[in-house]
Amino acid sequence: MLRLGLSTCYFKEKTPAEWESARAAGITDIEISMNCPIEEYLSKGEPLAHDIRAAGLDIWSIHIPFGRPFDLTDPDPAHFSEIEERYTTLIDAGARWGAKVITTHASTEPIDQTQRAARMERGKYLYRKLGEYAAARGMRITVEVLPRLCMGNCSAECMEFTDGEVSFINFDVNHLLKESHADFIKNAGSRIITTHISDYDFTDERHWVPGDGMIDWRTFYTMMNGAGYTGPYLFELGEAVSGRKMPVSELVERFKTVIGYAD
Repeated sequence: MLRLGLSTCYFKEKTPAEWESARAAGITDIEISMNCPIEEYLSKGEPLAHDIRAAGLDIWSIHIPFGRPFDLTDPDPAHFSEIEERYTTLIDAGARWGAKVITTHASTEPIDQTQRAARMERGKYLYRKLGEYAAARGMRITVEVLPRLCMGNCSAECMEFTDGEVSFINFDVNHLLKESHADFIKNAGSRIITTHISDYDFTDERHWVPGDGMIDWRTFYTMMNGAGYTGPYLFELGEAVSGRKMPVSELVERFKTVIGYAD
């Protein structure tokens, strides 16, 4: 069965009616995603989580904010205690809201490329430690594949960060700039437990509607099934990304068309 998810960033106005429309369109899973300070994330997240659940939707994941205060692989020792406290605070919030997955970025950008090895070691340590913290609360932590010169910009780095026990991979399909989707799935498919779905031009991330870019969606979907993926295909884009407000029902039908899905 095809599971479909949606990031809260899709709706500009996050009203109960919008969540009802998502459920009616066939969405079952929601990712709470806000890029803001912790205090704001918590104050907005509580009522948002309530509205999502009230609409009959599951909170699948929460996306940790990104930026230097949340830079998981920053090797500066002065950053260490604060980063762990920020992450555990948000992991605790995810547990309260019923999330199953914690999505993270392994770094900000730009970063000093001479520190890449140090960042990898720092990330491996924290993904294990925070992964164990999340697992004790019934959740799994993921590293999201990122574009350009970020940490975690290919399957090899995503695999090195994770262990397949308490840490896993979020496959953002519009972030691949160093390898093909086929190669990424071949190399890392066993650890992919969640996704971010949108399209792009293979030049840079675009977060376009599926079918507006260059991804071979049928091959992608076939390979994900072959890799044993059972999580949601979770749309991460804005409702007006194609120049007009697109109802979730239209987005869902577009995706089903491009992957060749038949109910």
